[in-house]
Amino acid sequence: MVTMTTVGFGDIYPTTIASYIVLVVVMVVGLMVTALPVAIIGGNFTLVYEYNDKRNKRLRALEDRADNSSADNSVSTSLTDVDNDLDEVIVIN
Repeated sequence: MVTMTTVGFGDIYPTTIASYIVLVVVMVVGLMVTALPVAIIGGNFTLVYEYNDKRNKRLRALEDRADNSSADNSVSTSLTDVDNDLDEVIVIN
C-alpha cells in the first residue's frame, strides 16, 4: 500500500503501533480522495462521448436522407425529425 500512495522516501517511518494505524488511515483516505474525482471525471467523459456519438450518427442519417431525397419538402421534414431527437441536455455536476 505504501508503494501505491508514494508516502515518503523511507528515511522517516512510523515506529509505534499507533503511528502505523494513523499512517494506514491517512493512506486509505488519500486513495479514496483521489479515486472519487477520477471516477466522476471519467463518468462525465463517457456521457459526453456517448452524446456526441449519438449526435454524429443522427447527423449522418440526416445527411443520407438529404442525399437520397429529391424534394425539398421531405428534406425539411427530415430536419424537423432529427432536430427533435437532438434536444437532449447533458448535465455535468
